[in-house]
Amino acid sequence: MDKFNTQEIQEIIDSTQAQEVPQANINQLSTGESKLVKILESYIITFELKSIRGQNVPIGAKNIKGFLKNIFGEQAMYAIYYKYGKLTLSKVKDRIKKQKRSVEQSSKIIEAQKQYPQYKIVEAYKYGCVAGKFNLNAKDIETFIAMLEIASGYTEAKNRKN
Repeated sequence: MDKFNTQEIQEIIDSTQAQEVPQANINQLSTGESKLVKILESYIITFELKSIRGQNVPIGAKNIKGFLKNIFGEQAMYAIYYKYGKLTLSKVKDRIKKQKRSVEQSSKIIEAQKQYPQYKIVEAYKYGCVAGKFNLNAKDIETFIAMLEIASGYTEAKNRKN
C-alpha cells in the first residue's frame, strides 16, 4: 500500500476542513486525493476478498471510518470519510455486487458447478473476479475449468483411458 507523506496528508486535511463537506467529484481529484481513493478501493477489495473466504464479515462504513481514523486521526476522519470514503465505499461495493451477480448467473459457471459438485466453483470464481484475476469471458472460464480438471485429476484419468 502506498504511504502518504506529511505534506499530502496536510493537503487532504486542509481541503476537507471546510464547514460543509461536499461529496468529491471522483473525476477531478488532485494527486493526493486520487492516491487516497485508490488506497480506499484497495482496502475495500481486500476486506471483501477476506469476506468471500469467510475470514470476516463484509465491509461497512464502520470499517472505513476506523481505517481512516488510524491514518488521519479522529478529527479529520469524519470530513475525509464524508468527502471520499462514503462515495468510494458505495462505488466499489456496487461494482463487487455486480461482479458477484454476473458470476452467479453465468451458465458456464453453473455447468462447471454441476460437473464438479465437490468444489465451490461459484464462490471460487467470484473470488477470482473480485481479485481481478478472472473475467467472465470464454477464455478465462475455459482456463478456470482446465485448472479444475488438473486439480481433480480428471485429465490424467481421461488420458490413461486413451
